[in-house]
Amino acid sequence: MRISQKLILGFITIALLVAVVGFVSIRTSQKALQDSIGKSSATLVDNILGHIDRTIYRRLEAFQEYSRDAEIIQSAQESNKEFEKLPDIQAYITEKDQQWTSVPRGQVTGFMQEITSCKISEKLRNKVEFYENKYGYKVFGEIFITNKYGANIAQTRKTSDYYQADEQWWQNAKNRGSFITDVQYDISAGVYSTDICTRIEDDSGNFLGVMKVVLNIDEAINLIKEAEKAGKFKLLTKDGKVIYSTEEFKFFGSISEELLSYLNRPETHDSAHYFITADDSLKHREKLIAHAHSKGYKDYEGLGWSLMVEHKAEDMFADAAQIKKLILISTTAIAALAILFGLLISKAISRPISKLTTAAKNIGSGNLNTRVDIELNDEIGRLSESFNKMVNDLKKTTTSIDTLNSEIAERERAQSELRRGMEQLEQCAQRGMERQEQVIKLKREVNELLAALGREPKYMYTKNLAESIHHSDDKEHS
Repeated sequence: MRISQKLILGFITIALLVAVVGFVSIRTSQKALQDSIGKSSATLVDNILGHIDRTIYRRLEAFQEYSRDAEIIQSAQESNKEFEKLPDIQAYITEKDQQWTSVPRGQVTGFMQEITSCKISEKLRNKVEFYENKYGYKVFGEIFITNKYGANIAQTRKTSDYYQADEQWWQNAKNRGSFITDVQYDISAGVYSTDICTRIEDDSGNFLGVMKVVLNIDEAINLIKEAEKAGKFKLLTKDGKVIYSTEEFKFFGSISEELLSYLNRPETHDSAHYFITADDSLKHREKLIAHAHSKGYKDYEGLGWSLMVEHKAEDMFADAAQIKKLILISTTAIAALAILFGLLISKAISRPISKLTTAAKNIGSGNLNTRVDIELNDEIGRLSESFNKMVNDLKKTTTSIDTLNSEIAERERAQSELRRGMEQLEQCAQRGMERQEQVIKLKREVNELLAALGREPKYMYTKNLAESIHHSDDKEHS
């Protein structure tokens, strides 16, 4: 692989690593953000629902205390004494109740007016108006009091019926001391409400009657409205019926079976929770739902309400999506710049290396006059200087070797000529010795001839040819 390809691949790899790290960080951040939003939302709805429980409890506590008002106790005692004088109490109540319920809704009879205009009823109306003026809406739909027989003895307005002892709330209040009903539509008050019912008794604990306070659920809803910016809320009864929603809703409308089954799991009632589910309004999208369940407050057990807050995933992770988009754009830009920088840097590196490669090939071919002209103030520039120095040193070394080789060749020629001269000399010496042997032989023959003639030998010789020759020569000289 070429250096340019390696550099480009390296830069792209770094860009991809940056992108991977970025996306992993975004993913981790999304998970942490989801967990943070889920927990904080669950805590929020838990706090709101706790506030609602405490508000209802405070209303109950306030009216429990109000039920001990001396005038209320006296009024209940007087009503009970009057009823005790009746020959048939139940027949009287039944007759009055039938007359009461038979009257059209907007019409008030004298008997109704008598109860509505009594002193205690006036006090109750003043209390209702006080809270309405204070909070800007009708906190209490109505308040009325019955005697121990279940007949109305005071009321802020006309009620739907006269006899209350046949109602479950009345019996529960009588037996338990207090009772709070779940949400319902109060016909006489014209509001959706939860009823606070408390027992009226004297100092000895004797049962005197029941007080019923119709508490408008707007008080609870207003607590939710204060936090509407935090998400989409739904307030549900223990049966999963919608009491309130920040979106358009039908009162007592139903939620999905899947959502209801999740909310009704026993383990989800211990503390606030959140979960992720499909968003029906947006395909292939999700939403986070945090929820909490009513736990009551002190001796008030609560109504089992559930409060949910919903967040769309696209809203939750809008910032994360922007960051992810920015990382994608940045990664693409970095990859493009990486390719460009890789090409530029590879050219800046590959060109001088290519020159060095060409020069090395020329030197390998024997051209020691090759030089590399690279004027760079970096490692490649220093490498080219070293390369040129190497070529100069190699050239000098090559020149010395050529001189030495010439001297060696000259000496070899001289030695060769010397050997040829020695050979010729040896050949001459050999021929000389052969002639001397012939002379010695001739002299021997002469001596033998002289001896045959009886004359003395003329020549002396030995076995050593050289000595014979030398002896002979000396004798001749003498």
